[in-house]
Amino acid sequence: MEYRGFEIKVVQGIDRKWKWSVRLQERRRQGEARVRDHAITAAKTAIDRALEPKKVRLQPR
Repeated sequence: MEYRGFEIKVVQGIDRKWKWSVRLQERRRQGEARVRDHAITAAKTAIDRALEPKKVRLQPR
């Protein structure tokens, strides 16, 4: 499955949990969930967080 140009892999483990992984540039994010839809949502959220602009905090003078 692909989301915003990144490949999402979702597989069911032996313990009946769904495992997801996403390769983001040089890093890899992964996790697991009990329901397949929750695993897909978690992977999409990881992609969205990686792509959102970083917040810059202003230093007080």
